[in-house]
Parts: sequence; C-alpha cells; structure tokens
Amino acid sequence: MGPGREGGSRAAWAAALVLAVPTLTGCGVRGADGAKEPPADAPARVVLDAYLRALEAGDCDAARALSTGAFARGSGDLCGDVRVSSARVTEPAATPAPDHVTYATVLVTEGGDDTLPGGETTWFYSLERTGGGWRLVGGGSGP
Repeated sequence: MGPGREGGSRAAWAAALVLAVPTLTGCGVRGADGAKEPPADAPARVVLDAYLRALEAGDCDAARALSTGAFARGSGDLCGDVRVSSARVTEPAATPAPDHVTYATVLVTEGGDDTLPGGETTWFYSLERTGGGWRLVGGGSGP
C-alpha cells in the first residue's frame, strides 16, 4: 500500500466520523422507555404525545421533563399516582391564546381512588409555549 492510499483511507475515516458524531450525539436524549424527547420547535401535539407515552411507560422523569414546575401532583400530573395503560388525544385542541392550547384525552387508568377511579376517563391537558418549547402546565377532569 503506497502513502497516497493510506492518506485517502484516513480522510475517509475522518469524514465518516464527522458524519457519525451528530447522529450518535442525538442517541443520548431518550427516556427510560427509549422515547426521544421532542425538539424545542415541536408542535404542542407532539409534546403531549411524548408525555402520554412516558406516562404509559411509568417514566415520570421523562414525563416531567415535558412540563413546567407548576405542573405537579394536584395540578394534573398523574405520573406515579395511577397507572395509565393507554391514552389517546381527541381533536381538535382548544386554543384560547396563540401560546396556550388545551387538549382532551381519554385515559384508561388502573389503581385509582375516589378522585380518579380506574377505567376510562376524559382528562384535559393544557400546554403553553415557553422558551424551551411547548410544555404541560395543567391538567384535570375539566378544561
């Protein structure tokens, strides 16, 4: 093998590494269930879907990463209180302001209590656009 061929091989490896680094870097942003956190410019519906998948998986860290500090137990966050076995979003969303949307969801829960018995429940989620993108700010059985 001559010196020219070895240099070309190094250049090819360097190019492959440059292309692989952004791909590998993105692999680290996943919740415990393997779901990737949506980018900051993701629509509200995509953020809500990611939250619901984390809720179904019982991944409270990933779910709470998609919410504001105000969204806590007692303000609509169900993660850790009941088991959600399935969730679906109904359409369309209510949009009381350009940076605020509310979606109705249908949750199937297990292990509830008097305030949220097990079974199918309509649960509303409000999201606001923040500096970090759309985030959950509230939830409950009424809009």
